[in-house]
Amino acid sequence: MGKNKKVIHLIAAARPNFIKIAPLYHAFRKKNWAEPEIIHTGQHYDLNMSDDFFRK
Repeated sequence: MGKNKKVIHLIAAARPNFIKIAPLYHAFRKKNWAEPEIIHTGQHYDLNMSDDFFRK
């Protein structure tokens, strides 16, 4: 985390949540004051799907 950056937690449980938070994540990444972090709750966890989201 960078100095003086605010951590923004984006919480996702199932696939539709990841799709909904993606624009927010990318918008916050462009801000010099924000450090977005995705929190995956593990709901409906599937290794292949989870790896696919975090690899891209």
